[in-house]
Amino acid sequence: MKPITHFLSPIFSLSYGKGGKPIGDKANAIWLYIVPRGMRSLMNYIKDRYGNPPIVITENGMDDGNYPFLPIKDTLKDEKRIKYHHDYLQSLLEAITDACLFFHLLSVVMMMLNV
Repeated sequence: MKPITHFLSPIFSLSYGKGGKPIGDKANAIWLYIVPRGMRSLMNYIKDRYGNPPIVITENGMDDGNYPFLPIKDTLKDEKRIKYHHDYLQSLLEAITDACLFFHLLSVVMMMLNV
């Protein structure tokens, strides 16, 4: 009889790269990691596999712990979230330069990154 493995085993095995090191910074959830380079990789995969179709990214965000008693002044100093969005947009910009997306998106991303 085959042993029963934990239902999250595939997720955990994808969370670590070569040498058993995490693939990125840990997010709040036990199974989420922050891996901005994955955005560029995914865009290139879609371009190569499906012939570069138009893509609409409707949502991309970072999960967060619930800290209801944190003062608003400290809440607004969310450096991790700022870095998260900057790095994912930077990766998206790199995908655009790889000719993965329509070039009119380039100006939007550049504006957001102050490039």
